[in-house]
Amino acid sequence: NHAALAGTRAAVDYIAGLGAGASRRERVVDTMTRLAACEHALAATLYDGLGDIPGVTVIGPSFVSRHRAPTVSFVTEGWDPVDVCRHLAERAICAWDGHFYAIRPMEVLGLLERGGVTRLGISLYNTEAEIRRVLSALRELTAG
Repeated sequence: NHAALAGTRAAVDYIAGLGAGASRRERVVDTMTRLAACEHALAATLYDGLGDIPGVTVIGPSFVSRHRAPTVSFVTEGWDPVDVCRHLAERAICAWDGHFYAIRPMEVLGLLERGGVTRLGISLYNTEAEIRRVLSALRELTAG
């Protein structure tokens, strides 16, 4: 699959171009280390901020561990996840709703019949300002 190989090489070159080091491998490792730290910090800010909003319950472990995916799931009292996502989308914020193939955990938590959870994922292009916008939008939703 020549197209996939070319795309993979371009992605690795892009990542390497963001890092420091003598070799491509060193630059990729440097970039990935810095990106992981940045994503982790932003996700922790989101996690903590959501926990401070009355009516919002964060699902999943905190960001105490450095080895935590920068994805945050939550439920909002009185709101189906699809409606939370719609509210966020109207403010140009991309979020997902559902069970994310974790049907049994959703059943055990009593969330499957409620539509699952709302989920936000942090990536290399996200900013602190965007986290503040998400938290503001959710405060607006829960207050109204």
